[in-house]
This record gives sequence, C-alpha cells and structure tokens, in this order.
Amino acid sequence: MITFKNTLKIIAAISVFSLVSCSKPDMPKTENSLSIETNLQEQTTQQEHTAKEDIPDKERTYIADGFSFGPLNETMIKRITGVSYPKTGAKISLDNLSYIRLLHYDFEGNIRQGELIINKALAKEVTEIFYKLFLEKYPLASVRLIDDFDADDEASMNANNTSAFNYRLISGSNKLSKHGSGTAIDINPLYNPCINKSGNVEPASGKPYTDRSKTFAGKIDKNDLAYKLFKEAGWTWGGNWSSLKDYQHFEKDI
Repeated sequence: MITFKNTLKIIAAISVFSLVSCSKPDMPKTENSLSIETNLQEQTTQQEHTAKEDIPDKERTYIADGFSFGPLNETMIKRITGVSYPKTGAKISLDNLSYIRLLHYDFEGNIRQGELIINKALAKEVTEIFYKLFLEKYPLASVRLIDDFDADDEASMNANNTSAFNYRLISGSNKLSKHGSGTAIDINPLYNPCINKSGNVEPASGKPYTDRSKTFAGKIDKNDLAYKLFKEAGWTWGGNWSSLKDYQHFEKDI
C-alpha cells in the first residue's frame, strides 16, 4: 500500500511539490485517508511552495493524515525572519508561534498542500477546523504563508490566499494587530473583501464580490461552513462588525 509519506515523495519526484517530509507515527487508515492518498498521487496541479521541514515527531502533533502542527524549526525561522517576522524588536516570541501543515481542496476540486503560522495557543483548534473543512471539500484557493508574497497583504489577497500570521502593529499605536500576534486568519480574501466606511475595498480586485446579496462559490456568510466552525470555536467574524465589513477575517482573543 502506498503510504501518505511515500505519496509525498512521489509528488516531489515529479516536481508537483517540493517537500522534504518528516516521518510521522503510524495512523489508522480510513476510507477517507486512502482516498486522500489516491487523489494526491493523481494530482497534477502545480504547487508553488512549501518549506522544507525537519521537525522531530515528538515535537509535532498529528490530527490526521496531512494535518499537523508544531514549533517553528530553524529552516522556518530563517524563512520568515526579515519578512513576516522582524529581525529585531518583535513583541511576540517565535516560541509563541506554531507551524501548521494541512490539506485543502481548491476551487477546481484538486487536493493541495497548505501551511499556516498561528499563535501556538490556537494551533490545535485551527488545525482541527481546517481538517473539518477538508472533510467537507470546502474550497480554498490557496493556503500559503504571507512570506511567499514578501509579507505584502495586498498581493496575498489578490491571489485569494488564505493566511494568518503577519507581524504588524495596529496603525497609529504600539499594539500588536491580531495578525501580528497570530490570532487572526483571512479566508479566501479576494471573494471576501474588506470594505471600510468610506467604501474603500481591500483588495481592490475584490470589488466584484462586494455585493453580498449575490450567490457565488467561496462567499462567507452566516450559512457558510467556515463561519460556523470558527464561530463555534469562539472566534469573531469581521463580517459582523459595524465599523467596517471584513468578510475574510476571523480573530480570537487569547
């Protein structure tokens, strides 16, 4: 039987995805996990980037095949330092962040690899939420670190990329933003733009999706699965705010 780890090696060998996989504990094979393996083996969608990881098993927690979280290793720290994480003066320690590996469906129905950095206090529940989204084939266009976009939020949003940690302070203050503390996630941001009181739309390319009375794939509203799962876990949705409408945004106090 082709194992999940060997499947990843096959994918790397045919340049679908560049990944040095770590070993993981044996996990029970379910009908769903076997389906995941088959789909990944057959997948031909080009994958842009995933960090090479060598985190020991004992430091990673596995929720299911393809879904795990753990501390940032030296490779990851080097990757984000000077990009999404400042070289000096950070108000949050790297030890307070966690690296999540996950699988997701894209809008074409392909299974893709994804990665997030999140506050370690939320790592388990976020991994579980994305696993539930995966089981329901909830589409996510892309789930890549903001570092792949040079920590440029606009570029990430234009790519409809789901992301979480990006170190920054709240404008006009010395306080960390929710993304800066790893306690916020933006989901399919192109389809779920942020609209402020003056009508400014972020990303600007998301203007066709500002009419929330329309029905379209990827739209987050109160009937949406992502909304329900994050809400059940105690997260706040920016679409409920009165000061502005940030339909892509979920955050949680810790």
